[in-house]
Amino acid sequence: MEYQQFYDQLLISLPIGTILNNPGGGTTKISSYTKDNLAYVRGKSKIRVSIHDLYSAYSRFNGQVVTSTELRAYLPRVFDSKVNGHSCNCTVLFMALKQMGLTGSIKGTGKRGDPFKVILSIK
Repeated sequence: MEYQQFYDQLLISLPIGTILNNPGGGTTKISSYTKDNLAYVRGKSKIRVSIHDLYSAYSRFNGQVVTSTELRAYLPRVFDSKVNGHSCNCTVLFMALKQMGLTGSIKGTGKRGDPFKVILSIK
């Protein structure tokens, strides 16, 4: 899948105002889009993530099982809170891919030894 198709499908699948149930509890609300970013609210936190970075992770792991641990290792500046990224971006990516029909259920508990994981469909 090329970037523009990913971008278009993301906006269609997750319109502004969409509320997603986080696999670890709580909710995420899609609050806005720009040409380059997706903004969402998780709890009281407003978080922004690059759609190009989400696409990069999708492309890198397309057709494979990917865990939140692997996402943090692949793009720590995006997915790892310990290095100025945000760990919530992992579950946002997984939930977005599920809404887009690019993965099935999100497995794991999100705890040490049992990270969240998905199988990415080849598109």
